[in-house]
Amino acid sequence: RMRELKVYNGPVTGFYGRLTEAGVIKFQRLRGLPVTGIADSRTLSDLAKNPNDKDIIPNVTELRPGSNGESVKQLQNRLTELGFYKGPVTGYYGKLTETAVKEYQLSRELPANGIADSRTLSALRGNSSGIAVAASIITPLKRGSSGTRVNSLQNRLIYLGYYKGLKDGVFGPATEAALKRYQRDKGLFPTGIADAKTFSSLAPR
Repeated sequence: RMRELKVYNGPVTGFYGRLTEAGVIKFQRLRGLPVTGIADSRTLSDLAKNPNDKDIIPNVTELRPGSNGESVKQLQNRLTELGFYKGPVTGYYGKLTETAVKEYQLSRELPANGIADSRTLSALRGNSSGIAVAASIITPLKRGSSGTRVNSLQNRLIYLGYYKGLKDGVFGPATEAALKRYQRDKGLFPTGIADAKTFSSLAPR
């Protein structure tokens, strides 16, 4: 299992030696678990999770400018998936990552401090983005709407390649035109109004 998650490169011998202990320590660090080198129940529970869990942000408590490593790479990947980060995935928490975190925080109405604190990471680990959250709100967005929900909509349309304008949180003609193009491509009625059905389609899978 640790070979699959790329935290262990040794032979599979069935013997718990120093190489295995080092792999467990590396995994525990990545997941924000107590670093003991002992595969206790909590460690084994995390190891037993779906293989795709390696693509999700580990259970660290906070990432901030200057942080680096696998956790930051996964943070950058998640922000890219949600349409907030456009830079290279370097594993270093620099200005681009900080800006992307701030934009994500604004879209979720979290304190926009640019620090991936426990609340921000918890939201990012979930299956929803600002778009998915907005889908649960009945009020549709249309020309003349403004606010963080519009900003989230623009971010998603930019990520999908439909919108080239400003991420200003204002639903103007350019946002409407981009949304209509998206709706046509997805077989939705091209109203230019972001209703619940459109938001459901836009939400990251």
